[in-house]
This record gives sequence, structure tokens and C-alpha cells, in this order.
Amino acid sequence: MSIRQKRTFNIWDIYNDELMSMTKVSYNQHAMENINPQKGKFPNCGDEIDLYIELEGDIIRDISFKGNLCLISKASSNYMIDLLKGKSIDYALNAIDAFYHLTNEEALDKESSQVFKSGNIFKKVHKLHGRINCALLPWNTLKFALNKTRCY
Repeated sequence: MSIRQKRTFNIWDIYNDELMSMTKVSYNQHAMENINPQKGKFPNCGDEIDLYIELEGDIIRDISFKGNLCLISKASSNYMIDLLKGKSIDYALNAIDAFYHLTNEEALDKESSQVFKSGNIFKKVHKLHGRINCALLPWNTLKFALNKTRCY
């Protein structure tokens, strides 16, 4: 491509119907009684999340969230919860690392590609560099919480 040629980018490549439908999922958006949330914040855009995690041994028994989130953060939160509820901490930590690679347009290994075959809605987030952190906010918050529980 010559310097004079412009790459065209359509923002709707990111804000597609699938991502928009993930923002409307409401069954993951609630506080859990008797559980202190892990708080996450992305100050550049004002996103704030309270992530409620209920562990049963090494399994994520339940997870939910509340917060003031942009569309990408909200969709990412719902996607993450649907993917990781009922999974082991090790599985979740591996998925978090793979999601980071997915959103940064890095190659995924075969196993991660299978896990995130429905996560293609986040593959193009890297085109809006400021939005990568929006997509990663719930995942980073969960990673911090899970690593914190392992220290105890």
C-alpha cells in the first residue's frame, strides 16, 4: 500500500450486532450478598467495575458484576462471566492471558482458538487502541482477584 492510500476503518467493525447484544445481557449484572467485590477502574474513560466472585475450592462457582461501564467493557464482562463461570482458577487464568493476546491481535494457540471461537467480536478492538483496556478491564480485575486468593 502506498503512503497516499488510506486504510479505511469502519467503527461498526467493532460495535457490531453481536457485541451490542452482549451489552444487553442482564443476568450477570447484580451484586452478590455477603461477598465483597473486587474493584477495577480504567480512569482514562471512567469505567468502574465491582466484580463479585464466589469460589468453591478451586472452582469459580459464581461471578457477577455491577458498575459504570462503556459498551465494550460491559460486553466483555458478560462474555467473560459466561465463559468462566464453573471453571477452575487455572482455566480462568489461562483464558485471561489468551484474551489479552486476542485483543492485541496476537496469535492464539490451537486450544485458545477453540475457547475463543465465539470471542471474535473482540478481535478488532485493537483498531481502537484506547478501547483495548476497556475490553480488558473485567479480565484484569478477575486476574487480580484470583491471584490475591492464591496468596492466602
